[in-house]
Amino acid sequence: MENYAGLIELIFVFVMLGVGWLVLDRQGKRLDRAREARERDQDR
Repeated sequence: MENYAGLIELIFVFVMLGVGWLVLDRQGKRLDRAREARERDQDR
């Protein structure tokens, strides 16, 4: 089990990075849409 502790930790870190990146990516898209909506409102 001791041998696998580092490997499990490494996999866990990569999984967390992947999840964090996906969340940030989705939030970024939402923010972009909100900004576009605000810019459209200002143009009118």
